Amino acid sequence: MLTKGLIFICIALLSQSIQTLSSLHAMLSPVAYGNVAVRTDLETTPRNDVLFVGDIMLGRAIERIIADNGQYYPYAAVRPFLSERALTVGNFEASVPETHVPTDDFGFAFSVRETTLAAAHHAGFDVFSLANNHAFDFGAEGYNHTRTACARHALRCIGHPHVLDTGAVQTSVINGVAVAIIALNALTDAYTHEELVALLTTVTQRTDFQIAYVHWGDEYEDTHNAAQAAFGAFLIERGVDAVIGHHPHVVQDIAMYQGKPIFYSLGNFIFDQYFSDAVQEGLAVLLTFEPTQVQFSLHPVSSIEHRGQPAHMEPDRRQAFIDDVLARSTLGSTTVSADGVFTIDYD
Repeated sequence: MLTKGLIFICIALLSQSIQTLSSLHAMLSPVAYGNVAVRTDLETTPRNDVLFVGDIMLGRAIERIIADNGQYYPYAAVRPFLSERALTVGNFEASVPETHVPTDDFGFAFSVRETTLAAAHHAGFDVFSLANNHAFDFGAEGYNHTRTACARHALRCIGHPHVLDTGAVQTSVINGVAVAIIALNALTDAYTHEELVALLTTVTQRTDFQIAYVHWGDEYEDTHNAAQAAFGAFLIERGVDAVIGHHPHVVQDIAMYQGKPIFYSLGNFIFDQYFSDAVQEGLAVLLTFEPTQVQFSLHPVSSIEHRGQPAHMEPDRRQAFIDDVLARSTLGSTTVSADGVFTIDYD
């Protein structure tokens, strides 16, 4: 009996020690946020490129344009450009509530019909960020329904405007490169420093190339502010390889920091703002992945000619647009071709 009792005591002490070690390991290890187990579903794709565009809002006046012209009207001029990529990524500025209520012309609670998600996916979009200031236009319930609706239509909707939840990161294998897209909202200070460091530590350890897709900056300003510069530097110092921004509704400057690019704002892609040319022009950025290099190419778009329908700019206007963006940018020793192409190395 004494021997059996000692065995039970030893087992209990061993079990307690294992639990203590597990708890200690959990405290010392970085928190694993998001879909950081690398996806392999795109490993055999013939494409090696990822396309980013800026703000997309498919409600309010855009909803009426779609009703008059069909679900695919907004994408008609750029559909092959969107669909021929391994991934196409945009910032979805709205909610898809269970009960859709059309948004008035001067309303700012953007409600979008669920059918628009299916059309966006068929037009070529794969990933939408919800880490923005309109994802909660119909509260947490509307946000959750948006996530559910995205899943129904094969769209990967990532990010949260207020917390770093388990859907903050999308990872895919592109041409053998494990690529992470991290959706962040930097308009508030809801994310703690510790949460951000934990997320970035985990993602950079488990993937080869990280792109922070960030909602930030001052609206309608064509250059970045100090807060953007500081947060962009923070991200790159913690391993992010490229930062791509949205929210200002106009295209902002580009900077290189420690050899990594920061695109401060891609401007509008599809939006019902018409009060200036700048809010009807946007920038799409195409990343092409090779084993040790990534090529970035700039593709200006405009919906001035056809409201709600972005199209590639004509060559002369395209060149003038790229020249203007580069003139406002701080690129250091990075060589950018006249048509807006440059490469960076990565480990």
